Amino acid sequence: MAMPLSHRSVSANVPVVRSLAIVLRACPPLSFHFFKRWGMHDFHTSKWTRLNPSAKTKRTLLGRSCIDKPTMDMVSVSRYGGNTRRETLATAFRLYRSMDQSEKAREAGQEALRAIQFTDFSVDEEEEEDLAVDFACLYLNACVLFGVAPTQEMMSQLLSWLSKSLYSSFHWECVLCALAVYLRPSEKTATAAATAAAFVCMIRGAEVGTVPGSLSRDGKTLLLIVINRAIDVFLRANGRAEDRQHLLEVQLQTMELLCPTTPTPTATSPTSLREERLTLVDAICWRYAAGVSLPVAAKLVPLLQVKTHAGLEELSVSQCARLFCALCIALATQDSSGTEWTLERHSHVLDPIVRHLDERVRVHSVDDVVILLVGLQANRMARSRYKKLPSALLDHLREQQQQQRFRQNQEADQVSTSLKGDDSLLALSHVLSQLAMDAEDALADAAETFLTDLVL
Repeated sequence: MAMPLSHRSVSANVPVVRSLAIVLRACPPLSFHFFKRWGMHDFHTSKWTRLNPSAKTKRTLLGRSCIDKPTMDMVSVSRYGGNTRRETLATAFRLYRSMDQSEKAREAGQEALRAIQFTDFSVDEEEEEDLAVDFACLYLNACVLFGVAPTQEMMSQLLSWLSKSLYSSFHWECVLCALAVYLRPSEKTATAAATAAAFVCMIRGAEVGTVPGSLSRDGKTLLLIVINRAIDVFLRANGRAEDRQHLLEVQLQTMELLCPTTPTPTATSPTSLREERLTLVDAICWRYAAGVSLPVAAKLVPLLQVKTHAGLEELSVSQCARLFCALCIALATQDSSGTEWTLERHSHVLDPIVRHLDERVRVHSVDDVVILLVGLQANRMARSRYKKLPSALLDHLREQQQQQRFRQNQEADQVSTSLKGDDSLLALSHVLSQLAMDAEDALADAAETFLTDLVL
């Protein structure tokens, strides 16, 4: 069970965690390299092998016998013969994706989607269940391709059925890839909330050990992405506490499974490792925003740590800021023995990131600054050690505000109005207010000064 933070820390950090949720929601989506793999899969094709009737026994130069290609690879494009609606959608999907991106072809695909009924996913006596599951994956991918969201009733019924029908990690990954799109922050809150609730029911209905245990490493990463977005939806829509609690438990299990069990590196590609790290970073931040603890912090820190300048160069400034925040949160969490991380351990993990960010003060956005300050607010050792970076960031933001004020020739009441309408600046003001109240140090003074200038 996900353990909540202490009552004192939650009550003290409510404005901070709300501010963190606001800026996390505004972060650009991660462009994962394996998204294309599922989105472009040919679910309308079927592949199998058969004996090659023209194969003949041959002799090698040494007189040994060998068979020249005893089997043939066969591909069938029409898997849905006999079901008009299935066949129409498969054809429209193939044509629009591979041959014709015209508006007419797009409208044909949308019409084919709207004609699909839940009964089209049923399994006949003579039909293998894999065929129906493949069609469900085709349907969800087609909804993304043609920009047609399933109705709430269809989504609920479909995910409920799939929870008992998905056995391969590949099919789970296809469904999760589509759900990651349906749970984007840009989606309407009511629609996203219904999808998130259906997703929770799907996970609960799956066989014990299937999620996340049977998923591949890519599947676990995708599952974390969907859970992160679903948590955001529940926080925005005030969803059921039981659903959010279940998501947080599955999230924690998935994070623990992604932790390496041996010190030797796996065969995972550098790109996959980087994307996996960024997904774990977001998961830690969303757990903090949800007000729950991180029992596996000791296992996650080595996985998240980036020691080299080259490794940090591969990340954007925004990604580095989120990495810093996540590590601050993880390092602030006591290990299982109740002892805290030492200052030496803090500096070993965080110093390379701080140096990297300090060189890029002038390219930070307001959202980046909020995320960095949340990390400092969550970790008192980091706050006492790193004083130059937050001061430089606030000085840079103050210059930006003054330049904007000069260019637009705004009056004081107009600036105040723009602050109220800007979610990022409002989040920044909440975090700075908390920093000013938490302690009496240079950062608190800088926060008070910035807040005074912000509303003048």
